[in-house]
Amino acid sequence: MDDPVQDAPLGAPENGAPVEPVQIDPERAAPAYAGLVTRVIAFTIDAVVINVVAICVAGAVALGLSILSITPKQHGVLVAIGSVVWVGWIIGYFVLFWSSTGQTPGNRVMRIQVLRSDLRRMHFLQAARRLLGLFLAALPLGLGFVPILFTDRRRGFQDRFGGSVVVLTEPPPDPTKTLAPRLAGAEVAATLSANANGSAATLAAQAAAEARLREQRAQPEQDPAP
Repeated sequence: MDDPVQDAPLGAPENGAPVEPVQIDPERAAPAYAGLVTRVIAFTIDAVVINVVAICVAGAVALGLSILSITPKQHGVLVAIGSVVWVGWIIGYFVLFWSSTGQTPGNRVMRIQVLRSDLRRMHFLQAARRLLGLFLAALPLGLGFVPILFTDRRRGFQDRFGGSVVVLTEPPPDPTKTLAPRLAGAEVAATLSANANGSAATLAAQAAAEARLREQRAQPEQDPAP
């Protein structure tokens, strides 16, 4: 069970500015929380996006610098600058997406969303705090992510540290709603099949009767005995 979360009350302003509430589907007052596998897949997609963009930018910069004469010292400075830019790109990627829509591209693909524990949008500093918690959770061989498997709200160390939850943007399918149309469809199909079989039998009987009638008409009339 999760411990009570000590966050700002619902609708309370943060840093002097009100936080925009998130529109929650009225059919699911209690949101469904994302599990570990879904979140790992989303993070993997984000890692691919981050690295592809970084490689493309680095390749373009290297191509432009290839026509210049650069000393080893200048090369070292450029590598240091590139490392700082790469780290800033990672931080900005997660913090800006979490604090704006709550969804990175990987989250959007997996249909999950990062929100505050009271189901409102995260602000910039809270998103940065959660990213720091994500790094700290990974340090002890990923043990900070283990609570996601056991807690009711699927909160890891980074979620408790940043006061956040990860919810599904679409509720899981309701078996009662998906099974009923299938049963109704099966009943309709069975009825149509029965009607088709009955119609076929009727047509066959009519065809047989007509064939017998034609045979009787085709037989020559016999003269009566003298």
